[in-house]
Amino acid sequence: MAIALGGASDHRRPAEHAQHLASCPKCVAFDRQLSFITEAARCACAAFAAEPAPDFESRILRRLYS
Repeated sequence: MAIALGGASDHRRPAEHAQHLASCPKCVAFDRQLSFITEAARCACAAFAAEPAPDFESRILRRLYS
């Protein structure tokens, strides 16, 4: 797991880590999950990066009550 997180706790060389990651199904799956979570977090942050339009609330209320 430390390999997938990029902070290996032992002193193996990076080539050995890459070889292990390429051949270990559990680490490959974990790496894919981390990549998915990272991308989802980036998308969520980007969605809230900008303030909504000044009339956002009134437009929502109009749609709810019309």
